[in-house]
Formats: sequence, structure tokens, C-alpha cells
Amino acid sequence: MPATTIHFRVFLLTVVILLLGMRAATADWINTQPDQSSDQHLLLVDADIDEIRRLKEAGSIMPLEDIIVKMRRDYPGRIIEIELDEDDGLYVYEIEYVDDDGMVWDLELDARNGELLKREIDD
Repeated sequence: MPATTIHFRVFLLTVVILLLGMRAATADWINTQPDQSSDQHLLLVDADIDEIRRLKEAGSIMPLEDIIVKMRRDYPGRIIEIELDEDDGLYVYEIEYVDDDGMVWDLELDARNGELLKREIDD
């Protein structure tokens, strides 16, 4: 087998290993959760995972699972995206979802208690 073929195979194997490692390393940053229709939605978190754990343990934010249960009870539909943002010390879950009529909505929920702060049609 020519040396260039061996080097190419080693290169490809290295790329695959690096990609798998990157995927494992980013699993805490990008977390997919199945929704009711078995599609996937994406959670993008701006804060680091250690900060999120600290906030949950301190009771400063509700677990995402509890937010999703509350959101689905009050606003049924398919979740598209969820973000956790902080603004002046207030943590907010921003949820984009499609309702049963096909309308796309943006919700902002207080991350401490799940209280609705804003609901508007996505433009």
C-alpha cells in the first residue's frame, strides 16, 4: 500500500476521533431533548454548565425539565429552541415554539419560578 494512502487513512481516523471528542465535549453545551412529536429541539445555553448547575443548586433557576412541563401544560406545541439568558441578574428561559395551529411564538419565562414574562408571535 502506498505511503500516501496510509497517511490519508491515519488523517481520516484522526479527524473522526477529534470530531467524536468534540461531540462528547460539547454535549453539556448543546443538549437535545425529544418533544411530543419525537422531533428534536435544541437548547442553546450562553452560560457555562458549571454556572447553570450552581444556579440550580442554589435555587436561582428551575430545572429545564420543570420549565418544559409547565410550558407544555400552558402552551402546547412543538419546541423549536430554548435559551437561558441573564439580564441584570434576572435569568430568563426564552422558548420558541410552534403551536397546534402552526403559529410560531416566543415565550420568556422567569427562570426562578416559571412565571410568564412575555408571549408574542415570532416575526
